[in-house]
Amino acid sequence: MSLIKTNEAVEQSCFTYHHYQQWSEDERWQIIDGEAFAMSPAPTIIHHVICFLIAKKLSDLLNQSQCQVFISPVDVLLPKADEEDNAVDTIVQPDVLIVCDKDKIREKNIKGAPDFIVEVLSPSTAKLDEGIKRDLYQNAGVKEYWLVHPLDKTINQYQFIGRYLRKLSLYFMQIPSVLLSYFSIKCWF
Repeated sequence: MSLIKTNEAVEQSCFTYHHYQQWSEDERWQIIDGEAFAMSPAPTIIHHVICFLIAKKLSDLLNQSQCQVFISPVDVLLPKADEEDNAVDTIVQPDVLIVCDKDKIREKNIKGAPDFIVEVLSPSTAKLDEGIKRDLYQNAGVKEYWLVHPLDKTINQYQFIGRYLRKLSLYFMQIPSVLLSYFSIKCWF
């Protein structure tokens, strides 16, 4: 099945992981609350460099821990309850993520909220990442969320507190993690 490519939601019935698995692997999609969103063409080189360097630093740091670092593309299923995989209507592909619960890591995907997510913004994804996906991650139970702004050379950092994702700071230089108290990263881009 191939859908019309657009950065806006595809107007159709409620999509689920069942539909998603049947779509062409040549196209990258995310589904949020049943709406399909086409992912942009391949990100810029600086986007890849930022993702790689953050993931590498996190991986080096977490080498001896139970937590595992992943880099896109990896499917993250965010069920609303205990529905079967095929019924899940929210599938995202964060740029960088950490999962500390081994039970969430499966052969083909991650099922459940990651502990830590990094999204590197591009002009075509900023609105989705800063609004819909931030709210989605808040409701799913992500503990920490970073929005990297390569053009502004800043990082917005959010922490999951209770039922809310609180914006902690806007950083220009050294970024300390709340979740990983011994981790910080410099904005080098």
